[in-house]
Amino acid sequence: MTKDVEDLKSEVKKLRRRLRALEKTEQKKYPSNDPNEEVLEIPHGEPIKVAELTIATRKCLKAPEAVVFLLNALFSKTEIKNCSISGKKTVKCGEEGPRPPLDQVRFRVLERVVFEVFPNFTRKEVREKIQNIQKVERKR
Repeated sequence: MTKDVEDLKSEVKKLRRRLRALEKTEQKKYPSNDPNEEVLEIPHGEPIKVAELTIATRKCLKAPEAVVFLLNALFSKTEIKNCSISGKKTVKCGEEGPRPPLDQVRFRVLERVVFEVFPNFTRKEVREKIQNIQKVERKR
């Protein structure tokens, strides 16, 4: 029995070392807890910092213009065309079912940046603008 306890203690020590090593790796990847320092991996392009997106968005004069800019920065044309905002089934879906959702991490960043720069712009207005852009892309 003491051998089992010793084996378990040794295993716990190994796991603690691995956990510390993983935590150090995470700290190197994400040195700050500031959400603006977050780096987004963009599948169709280079990784980008949320702070850089916010700065670029501040150059937009109107909120709809900012939504278009961020949508094109964060999502590829095929994602915009072939995905829906939520991926939920609606009346319009048809037999093939709903479209897959846009990447929700990048979508939440889009919303967060828009609301930070244009606080009076509503969530409904953001979604309507995105849906209008998607309709135009699907007709092309």
